[in-house]
Amino acid sequence: MILTPLGPAFGDLDCLRSAITLVARLAILDFNALLPPQSWRLQGITIAASITGAPHGTRGIPAKLLIWGLWNAIYKFIDAGDWRGVAYQLLWQGKVVGVLGIYDSLGQTEQSSLPSNEDRAFDQLRQHLFPSSLPVLNGSLLAAQAPDTQASPANSELTLEFLRQREPSPGVEVYGYGIYLTMLVVLVNAAPKAAPSTITQPSIYNLPEKSVSIIVKGADSIPKPMTRPPFFTWELLCQAVDDMSGFMMKERYFDTLWAKLKLEGVEIGNIHVRLEGGTPLRQLNSHDALT
Repeated sequence: MILTPLGPAFGDLDCLRSAITLVARLAILDFNALLPPQSWRLQGITIAASITGAPHGTRGIPAKLLIWGLWNAIYKFIDAGDWRGVAYQLLWQGKVVGVLGIYDSLGQTEQSSLPSNEDRAFDQLRQHLFPSSLPVLNGSLLAAQAPDTQASPANSELTLEFLRQREPSPGVEVYGYGIYLTMLVVLVNAAPKAAPSTITQPSIYNLPEKSVSIIVKGADSIPKPMTRPPFFTWELLCQAVDDMSGFMMKERYFDTLWAKLKLEGVEIGNIHVRLEGGTPLRQLNSHDALT
């Protein structure tokens, strides 16, 4: 990934929330599905993918490369401690396959009647890398070309029941950083499995600094797996993680939380976000927190 600055700074939680929504959508596709150039506006952040610089005849970017590219971009934001507009070349087997951009949807030029030379330069660069002809979406995806069978969209009848452990303590919002990053870990791990397969074993996800854990298990994990539908699938997990992150952002609640997942009125699984009491990742501001 080759870095190109692309604009002003933006909120870290807004960026993480946007990445969660997009990765959750990408994860339910065939892992090798080709996505045509497009951009997404989420939480005031634009995430754009184009085939600028790719060899002639390139039809799109594999879903897996966008997922890995987003994960690596988030990693670089955290490593640098600086969240501002950037563009990365996406490389696969030594060849450019496209460009991934993450930047403020508004941009300084729309916030000021007198944009600076730097603002105008960023606008010109964005237009070069991500032309205005790119479709702009809000969380949905343009149809992907899958080499095999494409997963069906997540079931709209999935409902979540939330249980808070307590009212959030003062300052607990700093854990939102680690919670959202751990949610991305869940999604990146689910993506290769999500089209479609059933969750049969409980799993626990955390970061090396271990301030946050996320525990995922089916309602039937103990004592025996379910033998008839509805089943707890990786696809439904991806949808639930996105919904859970949205609840936390809306409520400004970044603390211990349980979510009971129901499909067609039947409990199929649950997700437990648990604070472990370590130093919040945002306060570490260190490459070591992710390695």
